[in-house]
Amino acid sequence: MTSKTHLLELMRKKEKILVQRRALALGALNNEHEKTQGLTEQLADMIDQNSPKSGVVLLPHMLGNAARLAAKLSEQRDISRNRTDYLQTEIGAAQKLLARHQSRESILKDRVVIEEKAHQERVQTANDAMLPPQLGKIRR
Repeated sequence: MTSKTHLLELMRKKEKILVQRRALALGALNNEHEKTQGLTEQLADMIDQNSPKSGVVLLPHMLGNAARLAAKLSEQRDISRNRTDYLQTEIGAAQKLLARHQSRESILKDRVVIEEKAHQERVQTANDAMLPPQLGKIRR
């Protein structure tokens, strides 16, 4: 293995490690996104459950409590929606980064193979040059 091949192999391994890290980060983002979406849905259900039904008479102190609860739930739902949107953006960026590192790893892997073949050809050419002329012709 030549020094150039060794260097390319080390670079490929580095990219492979980065791909693994990015994939783990992407998985964590996806999990968090799913949790946040579930929370948003739960909050929407709670808002629907706590909204005053038609035909039900509420006392004034009950109206104040219900209004405060509805306002808090609505605020939390908005925060959850914003977080979901943010996580969606982050997931898109993480996917692009992961694809870039996968591409780099693939390119480096191909370059290692090409360099190995070139090295083998150089060694073969050097070995053929060391042979006596008649043996070199027979071998080819």
